[in-house]
Amino acid sequence: MELQRNTGYSEMEFRRIFGMAKCHLLKAEGPKQKMKFDPKTEKYINGEVEALEIETYFEGLGVQKVKLPKTFSMEKAVKDLAIIELISPEACVVNRNVYVRAQGIKVVE
Repeated sequence: MELQRNTGYSEMEFRRIFGMAKCHLLKAEGPKQKMKFDPKTEKYINGEVEALEIETYFEGLGVQKVKLPKTFSMEKAVKDLAIIELISPEACVVNRNVYVRAQGIKVVE
């Protein structure tokens, strides 16, 4: 998803962009590791995990990756396309790209 503002992460920005759209988990293989990036060398630091990432689908808005803490673990019983709620969601817009982070997920249905 792309917008035209540059903002910092905030819950208000998340609510402004996603409103009350239902969020579905695109489980696939589960959370993926997001490696730590060194801006000085412009390379990923080998073997150092910064966070985990899942893919979601917001009804009427499209697919969005969500960054979660590296300590996050998802129960195997969570089904693909389950309706979820993000715990403490925040969004950030940088160069017309939307980034989302949360502290976890809660299965609604």
